[in-house]
Amino acid sequence: MVPFKPLLEALALPPANLPLFILIGLGLRAAGRRGGQARGARRGRMAGFGTWLAGLSFAGLIALGLPAVAGVLLASVERGLTRWQAPHGAPPQAIVILGGDMARGLPAQPGGKAVLRPGPLSFERLADGAALARRTGLPVLISGGELKPAETPISVVMGQALAKDFAIVPRWLETRSADTWQNAALSAPILRKAGIQSAYIVTSAWHMRRAMLAFRPTGLTVTAAPVLRDAWPGFDVWDFVPNTRAWQISYYALHEWVGCAYYALR
Repeated sequence: MVPFKPLLEALALPPANLPLFILIGLGLRAAGRRGGQARGARRGRMAGFGTWLAGLSFAGLIALGLPAVAGVLLASVERGLTRWQAPHGAPPQAIVILGGDMARGLPAQPGGKAVLRPGPLSFERLADGAALARRTGLPVLISGGELKPAETPISVVMGQALAKDFAIVPRWLETRSADTWQNAALSAPILRKAGIQSAYIVTSAWHMRRAMLAFRPTGLTVTAAPVLRDAWPGFDVWDFVPNTRAWQISYYALHEWVGCAYYALR
């Protein structure tokens, strides 16, 4: 099955959908300027709306490409997060590391399988999870299913890296989840079967708010252990020069806010 969900999410949220809106606006503007006098008023309104849509979308695209704007959006998602503050009377009994991205390389031999490794986000989560495991001695669960059809689940790839690069073998792997909500829903029974009712959650700081909302219905007592929080932008001159990294950060932040709103209503 083709994974349409990531594509639909990208097209539903800025900044990926803004170039499409610009083209639609320009098309409406061009269509409104054609035709005879009989429908001039309606076509004039169409041209005006198209101009407005294209202009606003272009302005939004530029704004979301500014590191200053992207930094504020990301920091706002992370605002209020606390770290290592376990609840009194319910100390965490395990560590749950949520799967992230995958790095894919060419096969070592012709006709072989592609090389799969944790991507930068996943590796950051592994590093923090490994440090926490050494500090506490708690067992580790890694959660995450296939990112592409018939591909090795991200939790398996991350588990191999955790053992090889950090000398920590995960006790459990949850390999079926497709999103954060399923991370929580499928990890909780694994932990409960082992008699565990409380756990640390390790994920990117900008993803932590949504992760905590996802674990709320499971009944587990969870403690946020976010990867290093992002600093607010310094607002120097380079923070007002658009770059591609800022567009990616803006997408992450907007995706999280929409996801948080959706999870809060579930």
